[in-house]
Amino acid sequence: YPGRVFDVVVFNDGERWRCVVDTEGVADADGLVDLTGKKPMADYRHEQHYETFSAVDLMNYSVNIYDDGNLVSIVTTCGSHGTHVAGIVATHLPEEPEMNGVAPGAQIVSVKIGDMRLGSMETNTGMVRAIAAILDNKCDLVNMSYGEPTTTPNSGRFPELCAELVRNHNVIFVSSAGNAGPALTTVGAPGSTTGELIGVG
Repeated sequence: YPGRVFDVVVFNDGERWRCVVDTEGVADADGLVDLTGKKPMADYRHEQHYETFSAVDLMNYSVNIYDDGNLVSIVTTCGSHGTHVAGIVATHLPEEPEMNGVAPGAQIVSVKIGDMRLGSMETNTGMVRAIAAILDNKCDLVNMSYGEPTTTPNSGRFPELCAELVRNHNVIFVSSAGNAGPALTTVGAPGSTTGELIGVG
């Protein structure tokens, strides 16, 4: 089943690349589409600007523009876990403060490391790219819910990058201590096996 197709207009405003995504796809009698109501989007890391595909699906998206405007990546989520965690952290409801998260109104950057083609399993490539995204977006704090058993604690490319992120860039990195293993006190990687991370669980 083919997905939806969107027209995208890309231009440089003299400072950075921007685009407009036509999510409605409705043309007038002359075949023209009115995009004047759309605010041009830049890379999310610059302005934290996002849009919604439609009032029906309520799915938000942002963009990243690469290769001098020749490639536009439309970024969205494919699962609910990140939204669930973001709600616990940053929900801000001034009229219902009892429903607020632990840091109401905090800015959230969602970084996906799981690959749905692998049953949402994380990949080393995905985790290394996540570190780059954390730096690009100037994040102050990282929460990572993934974890797994390991026979080689505190070793490998990802733990090395985590250490660099914490030591050289002053990022606080929190990860799950793990919720699987042979005993009640079993902990997993990287949250409880990587020295620079704060393991919670």
